[in-house]
Amino acid sequence: MTRRKRNYSSRKTEQTDRIRPLRESQIKIIKDELTPREIARKKRAKRERERVYKRRRMTLTILGLLLVIIPSFLIIKRLNTYAKTGYPNFRDKVLKDLSTTAFVSSTEGRSLTSAEKNSDFDILYKNIIRNFAIDKSNTESFDEFTKKSEEYRKKITGSKTDQDFFLLLGEYLSLLNDSYTKILDKDSYTDLFNYYKNKSGSPMKEILENPQVVNRYKRIINEKNVNESSVGIENGYILRISLPNFRVNDIKKTIDEVIKSVTAAPGISTMVIDLSDNNSLNNLFVNEFAKYFIHQDYSKDDLIFYRGNLLENTLKDIKADENSAYKTAFVKNLTSKYKDKIDYFDLNPYMYYDQISLNIKKDSTFASRNIYILTNANTANEAIKLASILKESSNAFVVKNALDPNPTAQDRIYEFPPSLFVLDHSGLIISLNTARAERPNRYLEYNQRINSKYPISSMLSIAG
Repeated sequence: MTRRKRNYSSRKTEQTDRIRPLRESQIKIIKDELTPREIARKKRAKRERERVYKRRRMTLTILGLLLVIIPSFLIIKRLNTYAKTGYPNFRDKVLKDLSTTAFVSSTEGRSLTSAEKNSDFDILYKNIIRNFAIDKSNTESFDEFTKKSEEYRKKITGSKTDQDFFLLLGEYLSLLNDSYTKILDKDSYTDLFNYYKNKSGSPMKEILENPQVVNRYKRIINEKNVNESSVGIENGYILRISLPNFRVNDIKKTIDEVIKSVTAAPGISTMVIDLSDNNSLNNLFVNEFAKYFIHQDYSKDDLIFYRGNLLENTLKDIKADENSAYKTAFVKNLTSKYKDKIDYFDLNPYMYYDQISLNIKKDSTFASRNIYILTNANTANEAIKLASILKESSNAFVVKNALDPNPTAQDRIYEFPPSLFVLDHSGLIISLNTARAERPNRYLEYNQRINSKYPISSMLSIAG
């Protein structure tokens, strides 16, 4: 039996045909026959697909960025903020502190805030409580001042304008019934500023040149009718010097006018000094002016007691000024070591005491003349001091033109100048009575009292 022989030729041929590539001549290209409208439609569809693709890609990009940014922001915020439960209390505390705390900043071009007013009120109150010269005559007034502090604090908090605030401060200070204690007026400030501007190293200079002080007093408007000093001859033989205020920088002008007047009328033997309405605090004027008209050298020694540190600035100025009429060693003796008994005031509130003296040497420019001095109900402070110096040294005849026949607080003779301090925010300077002499309080004694509409005419008749 023989095996049938297989035919592989046809299979090989098929495989060869599959593998062998077609020749170019054998490729048949079939082209679509499309109309122009169909071609345009296909192009539009392609563009639309591209736009959709771009929008999707942009949307995915934005979503990806948001997925990164938002969690990062929340994490950072969580790390850098307070817990939700603790934040409101912290905020309320901060807001409360901001409403009651004031930092010193320029007030030029703006009004004071309630916090600044309250801060200045605190400065005023603390300085007075610690430094005011207390004695038996003013204890009741001092107690009233202390008791009404909260009442005036509320009034000041509710004050609408700076002017209201200033008026309330003045009203509050008046409770002390002390003519030395008040807000320094612009005229006095300007005069003191001009005097101390060349006194380097002076504590008083530092107060007067404080930027807040300069800014405040620059903006204060002077009263329209501020009377000026004047000199004249009355009835042909009486020299009249009217001093409604004391300005140390006007002394030379006043003395020059007196020289002209007495030169023109050499027979003048009487002079009238009118101190009506003068409540100046300027002791510099008094000491300089008095030397021309006292009949002999004037000298007075005193032991002064003080409670706090405010008076130290005045004592430092006096000790450093060789030309000062006041003299002091300024040693700050402890009151606890003072052994003598004092009946006029309680020593317990006082911390220190020092010896002071006032020495005024007569100037020989003018001959001694009969002196008559006119005051009224508004005369106080250094004007009263001048009258007392001339009365003691020159036997001056002192007349008061007022309805009240009884002594008043304005009649008091202060033995030592007041102390000054600054309210930080408003820039106001406060004058304060801080010294208590060892001896009893002195009051000016008047030779005569009148009640006249024309006091100068009455004085001329008295001086006759």
